[in-house]
Amino acid sequence: MAIPQVRTVGLTHHDTYASERWHLTLLVIAIMNFCMILNTALPQASTRPLRLLHLTDGGGWDNTALSCLIGILSPIFTLIVPDSATHMAEELREASKSLPRAMIATTLVNGSLGFVTIVTFSMVLGDLDSVLHTPTTQPYIQVFYNAVQSYARATVMTCIMPQLLAFARDRGVPFSGWLARVHPTWGLPLNALGVSDGFAVLLSLINVGSTVAFNILTSLGVGALISSYVISIGRVALRRARGEVLLPRSFDLRLVGFVVNFFSVLFSGFIFVMTFFPPVPKPTLDMMDWNILVYGTVVVFSSGYYVVRGRFRYAGPVEYVRKSV
Repeated sequence: MAIPQVRTVGLTHHDTYASERWHLTLLVIAIMNFCMILNTALPQASTRPLRLLHLTDGGGWDNTALSCLIGILSPIFTLIVPDSATHMAEELREASKSLPRAMIATTLVNGSLGFVTIVTFSMVLGDLDSVLHTPTTQPYIQVFYNAVQSYARATVMTCIMPQLLAFARDRGVPFSGWLARVHPTWGLPLNALGVSDGFAVLLSLINVGSTVAFNILTSLGVGALISSYVISIGRVALRRARGEVLLPRSFDLRLVGFVVNFFSVLFSGFIFVMTFFPPVPKPTLDMMDWNILVYGTVVVFSSGYYVVRGRFRYAGPVEYVRKSV
């Protein structure tokens, strides 16, 4: 997510800049090493505003509704981030109360502010075609440049270390004992942090050899997360439908809870299917969405590991909390 923004800075400063695959690799290595050290040592308004309800099919689908469904994947991605907080639930007091409140409040606040931002941004967008076909490959940066005739800069840092540490502590991944080890002096999970950094660097090296191969390996994101929602929410809905007793909880929605779970599974299942659609009707090899290939490979490997070893060792966060108490 951060790399395209950084590369755009070079393009906006120098029109003759030609991006190479190895540039991305070096940027990934630099940013991941920076994150590693950080975690261990420390617009012009248009005279004709764009109509908010004006729909454009820019992908060649010849169907506005289908084009909107293909484009819904990006906004859906912004709604799947709050679940990361659940990995830290065992670190909180009264997590069953404070965590849901924080997740809902964050979604409501960010969603409201985001809606205002989108409306405002649409009103000052200017010429849509020039923004979408910007040489920077980042439309919002082109809007900023058009507005101030200057160069925009953006930096995003992400880290998968907390999720890896939590899953390793529950013995859900290979070498979980080593990955879950915390440094006795610094109090940091250096092994999990180093593995996260190492995987990011290795993935960036693949890009030097083949952009297609790199896209194949990095296209897993949304589909994998959505499928995990379908499984977890679907399991709760199934237990509700069977009348089975659920674990004690602070917020008991009773019948409304089943309705919410049911429609959540339907919506998530629909989005899950849409994640495997290519961006255009007749994609080339470079434009093909390889999400289904990566997803299938991960599912086969993960299922095999669970059958052979994981089911005998995996404890889960609930068991971990019980032992801690």
